[in-house]
Amino acid sequence: MSHEDRKTIGAQEVLVLDTCTFIKEIGLMSRQGSALKHYLCCRGTQFVVPQAAVEEYERHLIQEANKKVKNIQESLRWLAYFFNPVAGWSAPGDAVIEAQAKTLAMGHRHGAILLDETKEIRARAERRYSEERPPGHTKKKKETQGDCRIWEQCLELLSNHDVVFVSQDKDFQSRHGTLHPQLDAEAKKVGAGRSLRFYSDMTPLLGELKSEMTPIADDEIFHFIYESTSKNRRSPTQEDLLAHANSPHDELSHGENAPPREDGPILPGSHDSIREIIQELQSNSECRPTATGRVKQTRLATEDCHIIEVRLEVEDKWESLDGTTSAHFELSGSCRYHLGEKCLDNLWTDRVNLQIIEPDGSVHPVKGGLGVISLGGGSYRGTAPFYPERVTLE
Repeated sequence: MSHEDRKTIGAQEVLVLDTCTFIKEIGLMSRQGSALKHYLCCRGTQFVVPQAAVEEYERHLIQEANKKVKNIQESLRWLAYFFNPVAGWSAPGDAVIEAQAKTLAMGHRHGAILLDETKEIRARAERRYSEERPPGHTKKKKETQGDCRIWEQCLELLSNHDVVFVSQDKDFQSRHGTLHPQLDAEAKKVGAGRSLRFYSDMTPLLGELKSEMTPIADDEIFHFIYESTSKNRRSPTQEDLLAHANSPHDELSHGENAPPREDGPILPGSHDSIREIIQELQSNSECRPTATGRVKQTRLATEDCHIIEVRLEVEDKWESLDGTTSAHFELSGSCRYHLGEKCLDNLWTDRVNLQIIEPDGSVHPVKGGLGVISLGGGSYRGTAPFYPERVTLE
């Protein structure tokens, strides 16, 4: 590992996966891979990827991409016979596929750091392989070259970090599924006070990591929703409303595509608009929140390892100051949660309403609520793009 890499890894504990685990558990379509970076952020662990794992994953991605392209082309040929003809599809070229595979294989989307091999580490790995020392000791000797390179980088990491190493590969394991005794002895000798924890699969490790991410307290969410009014903003123009309607709020739009905050307009459903709506509901109902209701929260992964999206379904009881009148409050929306600072921001809703509950049990809505935003005049925008499936953080 280069001196530059040493400075980049600031965490005391690092996670290393062997090639098979990296491809299977943290691959392109893996739900666990999308969630892992958030769990590690809560724990303060840094995910690092050995160069050998990157190279193998890159080859795997190129093979998979070429296979998918071929399948699509064959399907289009069938449709061409059926419809005579169909609109053509321009497949990405080899250079585009290879470049994207290289980018994805480095694991940056999972918050990973690439470990470049030094000449010394490569030489030690080659010597281990030629001497048939674990993990280069099995019958499938040719396939263990990458394993030797990964293990040497694990030993290098142990000089400065505690290491969590996950490998499903039998080359690293004893007959009982634990770390091979010779490798365990090497780790204890090199570690000098640092520890190497071994897992034969991701399941028990993910169970530990998930426990680091506790649910957000209901009191914190109620305080966030009901917090005091911010500074005034201008009213939205028609262009603002159209831009809001066309933005992909169902996707990861609460970061880069979030509504303007500091100097932009107050859009329907934005946090500042909600504060105004709540104030209007309080004024029209003469009731106040009790913050004793029910909060259902669904936590979703985002591209930023430090931020998760939280979908909210909130119900609360409001009461008049003299306690003679009660109302039922409902809010549906989402916000962001910063894992490091442990704070909420950027609340966005599609429904806020309040209903007065009369003594006879009947209810009637209070003026000032927010329903689902609908701008008239529908227009055809073509086929909707496909997005990656959202991952729920359990």
